[in-house]
Amino acid sequence: MRKQVLHTVLAAALAVGLVLHAAGAEPEIGDVVGHTYYTDITAQINGRSLRSYNIGGETAVVAEDLWQYGFRAVWNEGERTLEVEREMSAAVTGSYQSQRLVQKVGTVAGDVLYTDIKTYVQGQEVESFNIGGETAIRLSDLERAGTLAWDEKTRTASLTLAENPMEFTLARMENRLKEAGFSYTFERYPGPHGTVAVESQGGIPHGGACNLVYVSENGSSFSVNGLLPSYGFGAGSYLLPRDIQFDGYYGFSFVTPIKATVGGEDQNWGECLCTVDTLTRSLQVTRLGIPLENWSAGISSGADTIAPDEPLTVTATRPQGAYTVVMERVSRPSEHIGVSVSSTGIILNHTAAFLNLTGEEGWASTPYKQAYQALSELEVPSVMQENFSQTNSRELREQAGQWFQVTLNGAPVSGDLWWSMGNNHQDLNFTYDQPISFSEGDVLTLWVGMPKEK
Repeated sequence: MRKQVLHTVLAAALAVGLVLHAAGAEPEIGDVVGHTYYTDITAQINGRSLRSYNIGGETAVVAEDLWQYGFRAVWNEGERTLEVEREMSAAVTGSYQSQRLVQKVGTVAGDVLYTDIKTYVQGQEVESFNIGGETAIRLSDLERAGTLAWDEKTRTASLTLAENPMEFTLARMENRLKEAGFSYTFERYPGPHGTVAVESQGGIPHGGACNLVYVSENGSSFSVNGLLPSYGFGAGSYLLPRDIQFDGYYGFSFVTPIKATVGGEDQNWGECLCTVDTLTRSLQVTRLGIPLENWSAGISSGADTIAPDEPLTVTATRPQGAYTVVMERVSRPSEHIGVSVSSTGIILNHTAAFLNLTGEEGWASTPYKQAYQALSELEVPSVMQENFSQTNSRELREQAGQWFQVTLNGAPVSGDLWWSMGNNHQDLNFTYDQPISFSEGDVLTLWVGMPKEK
């Protein structure tokens, strides 16, 4: 009730709405679609005044001013968006001095122009207004970042910023569920720079619903449901997230069944792995139970199982029930060799430390060093050659196959070997003739060493 009273007071300064554009005519950028009006209401954030206007009977502030009031306002020219979010390291330093009102409250102060700019506050789209080339938003929309209060005596609308914006947003989300009066669950999954919240409601008109939201440290949030395929009453009607895991600092994944309506046809995709990039707010869906088409795994140079007198052996597999390809076994002759395998090929990265190894420690006689030397002496293509082509002749493939072998589930994998190089490293590349899709239980093996006895 208190919130309703506050918003009513803010809107009641004048019962004047935006000017309606001529009936049937689409406004163009720069067209006058309304006015600002003189007001005796003062707007404050953490006790510091800032410019404010009456637009459509509500108190509005200039988004660009908010840099001095604990926010950042970031403009994206390509997407024509303005994103207003809490800036945790920024202090509230605004020093605007309210001007003495000499005009009558309610008289026109300026024009509101039509704009195609989309404005977001704490991750949620809000209505915005072009006033003299600046973007104005309602003060009430900043309530996503703090608590609004109204003082009738001083005619002041004030916002107090939340000290813990993430907790503030999460608490508001859960309170909203409580106030709805339906049965619900609210689960939190903390990560390095934010929290995944799963809201589930029952007893609503079309059955249960689930919403998955990511809330960052600064309190901004976005619903992952909006990134999922649409179906029926929305993604919330099929979403059942589990196995929520954070990947690095700014991404997370989860598994859920997915249904989709494509070209008017309803489809059941079954269990899917969903990977979310919280920086770009994008989603990648991988259907499980079918082969992985794009996959990769690898190990960089560094400590691992080192066996100088053994061939280099790498085994990559996709375990039953797994959603990725993993290195199951790696045996390297030197820690200065990096290995990566993917759906299109294999790369062996040799650092400068490897290239500088000598025979003083018996290194030259090891199986891998001899294989490396033999492949170097063959006519394996190099990117340093003029008119480079990575294609291998049949004869070269047979010769190289004595030293370098790749198998998938025990069957030979054919492809082209070629050299590439960069700063302080030389790489041996193997590109498959055909990309490899990975099903559960598949095993890819790489072996590099001395020719095997027949």
